[in-house]
Amino acid sequence: MSFRRIALFALPVLGLVLVGGAVATAAARGGPGMFCHGDRDDHRAHAEFMVNRMLTKVDATDEQKDQIDGILDSAFEEFEALHEGKEEHKEQLKEVLSAETIDREALQELRTEALEHMDEASALFTDVIADVSEVLTAEQRQELIEMIEERHMK
Repeated sequence: MSFRRIALFALPVLGLVLVGGAVATAAARGGPGMFCHGDRDDHRAHAEFMVNRMLTKVDATDEQKDQIDGILDSAFEEFEALHEGKEEHKEQLKEVLSAETIDREALQELRTEALEHMDEASALFTDVIADVSEVLTAEQRQELIEMIEERHMK
């Protein structure tokens, strides 16, 4: 399968991911990753701005915007809950890496925990994408996809 074909297949998914992605990135800024920084309130405001902008471009109704706002508010709360153990995980990683000798087993355990955390975040992210997508019409989703294609194919 050619790269172009793969890219064209992936673009519809990317279009739907864009809405969820703006939210998830802002909500989980520093979430599953270990070295992200920034004020989550600023990221949340930016995500809300970007999502509202996209919804305006696809002529979402006030009812659709309200439904999506509710989905996103809930998602932010869930991503915040996922974020809770991040600082402790970072401290544990620092301890392992700054020890006189590296405890490979402890390092692997931390890696496994991080992967489990990322899997939880990914599952939540996927649910957010699906929930938002169900609020939009097929035509609106197609418009989002076309906007993505136009921006990324140039």
